[in-house]
Amino acid sequence: VKSVFIDGLPPYWDEERVKNRFRAYGLIERVVLARNMSSAKRNDFGFVNFSTHEEALACIEAT
Repeated sequence: VKSVFIDGLPPYWDEERVKNRFRAYGLIERVVLARNMSSAKRNDFGFVNFSTHEEALACIEAT
């Protein structure tokens, strides 16, 4: 597994901001953001895909 689920992102964060936040854990191949626009309380989330399983695990363990 190389993908990490990220919950509770601020609504103003874009892909570049997410990359900057999580790049310390390894090489990021892709960031996918999902916007939950239907609820009154915004709860944005996304996925960060790292190049290796070890990098994804390092992110999970650190956050």
